[in-house]
Amino acid sequence: MIIALSNVGHRFGSNWIFKHIDQQFTPENKYAILGPNGSGKSTLLKIISGALTPSKGQVTFSNNEPVPTEDIFKSLAIATPYTELIEEYSISEFLTFYQMFKPFNDTFSMSSFLDTYQFNHVQDTLIAQYSSGMKQRLKLAVAMETKSDVLLLDEPFSNLDEQTVDLFGPKLEQIPSDRLVIIASNNKSEYRFCNQSVQLS
Repeated sequence: MIIALSNVGHRFGSNWIFKHIDQQFTPENKYAILGPNGSGKSTLLKIISGALTPSKGQVTFSNNEPVPTEDIFKSLAIATPYTELIEEYSISEFLTFYQMFKPFNDTFSMSSFLDTYQFNHVQDTLIAQYSSGMKQRLKLAVAMETKSDVLLLDEPFSNLDEQTVDLFGPKLEQIPSDRLVIIASNNKSEYRFCNQSVQLS
């Protein structure tokens, strides 16, 4: 998947968050979107995902041929602090429901997921009762395990303890080279494996 931004800008009211962004994202690279708080990192990630229309400019998606914006969600996985979970489900119910819309990697199994990401002890507990750190761990694990061309992460280690960061760090570095990864972050530990960056002022 190639994502191209041409003269992209976005504003809230009369206030421009950013302007004139020209950037091509290609699978052979891993990208970090950097910038101070309020510079528009999360907004830009939403635009890249197709969830938000830029105030100016154009975003195009191609996978050997153009991909309509309305179909891009089929090709990406995303984890953000503001991503919603279905909290009335247990984790097993949630994973089963999720797979109705997006498949997991070929190596995925429910038991290995619960074991690898340390959810065995709460597999029958409603997600509503999870701590904020556990919810973020679930969002990140699901995005990592989704079979998708594009992985978008916004502050992926937010609310995670040191042990969980140690779990996900190596997994992020082992993402296959043909999967486009874009991370919005101010935390170097979250994007240390990225070889390209987009700086917002």
